[in-house]
Amino acid sequence: MTAYDRVRDGFVLTAHRGAVDQAPENTILAFRRAEELGFEEIELDVQLSADEVLVICHDRTFDRLRLAGDESLDRPVE
Repeated sequence: MTAYDRVRDGFVLTAHRGAVDQAPENTILAFRRAEELGFEEIELDVQLSADEVLVICHDRTFDRLRLAGDESLDRPVE
């Protein structure tokens, strides 16, 4: 059974940040896996960095993702 098969009463199941239980969130891998599972919609978060580069990331900082250093979107993307 796919995610689409589980849609009931006009609701559509949406993969929030992709298939995050099977791949890192907001990554191509998570988006592709969600598609393989039958999701028709993928919700993703887009932020604007200090130097106006679009970045697919839920938070303004990368703390929750356990990246090294104090990186945040308040700094330029290098």
